[in-house]
Amino acid sequence: MNHRPLEELFENYIEDEKNLSKKINTEEHQQTICALQITNRDLALFAMYVSKDLLAARNYFYKAALCGEYMVRNYDELMDTSIYKICCAVLSDNTEIMKRYGTLRNKVVIKNFIGYIFNTIIKAVIMNDEVELTTQIDKLKIATTKKGSKGFAGMINVFEGIRDVNKEQVEIGLKELIKTHGRRGEFGIAKSYFSFETATFAKLAWLRGIKVEVHSPLVPMEIVEVNELVTYEGYLL
Repeated sequence: MNHRPLEELFENYIEDEKNLSKKINTEEHQQTICALQITNRDLALFAMYVSKDLLAARNYFYKAALCGEYMVRNYDELMDTSIYKICCAVLSDNTEIMKRYGTLRNKVVIKNFIGYIFNTIIKAVIMNDEVELTTQIDKLKIATTKKGSKGFAGMINVFEGIRDVNKEQVEIGLKELIKTHGRRGEFGIAKSYFSFETATFAKLAWLRGIKVEVHSPLVPMEIVEVNELVTYEGYLL
């Protein structure tokens, strides 16, 4: 995989993050926090693929998740049309922010929308809610037959496998998701380099003690393995 475009962008993103940080709690506060979500997500990819600093990647994911949480709580920014928010929380390995995302809600939701099911099924695993997990699996089986959502069908095997502690079934689902990468509305750098969804689901399996393996450059195993940092750097929002 050619990482040259990431290398070329990295210095710009580092500078962007520094400049944006200075605008927190100014008249540009809202748009600044929104922009920091995206910048930190992209910096996490550089840390994984170019500098090979998986600890830094986890911290960038944490900062992205922190900004996402703030936008939901303060501006009701939609989680269901921005599924990477909860992915960043899980990929950070930060127990506290994962728990907070487990109860994070928008004021209005569409319960049969694939984005809602996506977020809710992850929350069910985080919160160890087996009833909700099964409910969302059943909804997923219907939702993924619809046009535009078929690329998420691998989630069925993943979450049935997590529920039933079936490593082989989880890995089958992860392989299906790798095959359909690019068909789930991915955008930006992630579309070329990283499957947020597949990595997040593999991480959830590890958090349940199911040590699955993913054999794809789209999901580095080093980020799948659980490794919570002693301390995380964030923002005073």
